[in-house]
Amino acid sequence: MEENIKNERDLVLIFSSIYLFIKRYFLILLLFLIVGIAYGFYKNHISTYKYKKHLAISSNVISKEICLEIVKSIQPFIDGNNSLTIAEKLNIPVKAAASIIDIDTSANRNKINNGFIVDILLKDSSFVDTITYGIIHFLSQNEYYQKKLQLYLNEKQNILKAINYKLNPVNREESQDVGSEKHETVKCSSIEQINLLEKKYELEKDIKFESKFTILNETTVKTYTGIGLLKSILLYGVCFGIIGLIITLVIETSSLTRKYLKQQKN
Repeated sequence: MEENIKNERDLVLIFSSIYLFIKRYFLILLLFLIVGIAYGFYKNHISTYKYKKHLAISSNVISKEICLEIVKSIQPFIDGNNSLTIAEKLNIPVKAAASIIDIDTSANRNKINNGFIVDILLKDSSFVDTITYGIIHFLSQNEYYQKKLQLYLNEKQNILKAINYKLNPVNREESQDVGSEKHETVKCSSIEQINLLEKKYELEKDIKFESKFTILNETTVKTYTGIGLLKSILLYGVCFGIIGLIITLVIETSSLTRKYLKQQKN
């Protein structure tokens, strides 16, 4: 019975000490708690959204595997926070380059015919179109692409030149003067002329459009990456509350130590 009473007294003493401690440092603890809640709200507000630019790009000049390797070469500069070099390579402002967080060129996602997919993660949505331009510019200025493009254009233009020669009435008349046998070889029937015209228009379209990088599809998605407002407030509120508690314990310990040393001197 006496032991139970003693235990109860100890509990009352402990809780009384805790109560007095909280009462004495209430303002400090409350201040840290408020600061923690405010910081949690602020943290949730500024760092919970990122933007993903999804690009599906096509090229008939070089393979999609090579295109992906060209784009992938930018990633080391992103990892090294080298915004100036990225800006120079993509021909975009440094602020836009600094907004790039990551470029995803995963090969297993690139299964579309004659095309490849690039996902760019950004901090600022205002630069999505600028960076799209930058990616196309970077691909277009690649030395290997430029050489392949020249071969591609030469091939198409040579074929087009041959078709134009055959469709030109002057050329056919000149061929007729050589002899009737030659005339039969060069002369085009109406059906053949139609086929040649169709081929000509197809080649002209290829030279104009297919020699460039074409964006098949592009979308921008706003991605939430935070832990949520309530969780953020609770997390930082508790963390700052613990910091406040540690500081007040240090103050209380120092105060008690000084009192003890003063008593010892007396």
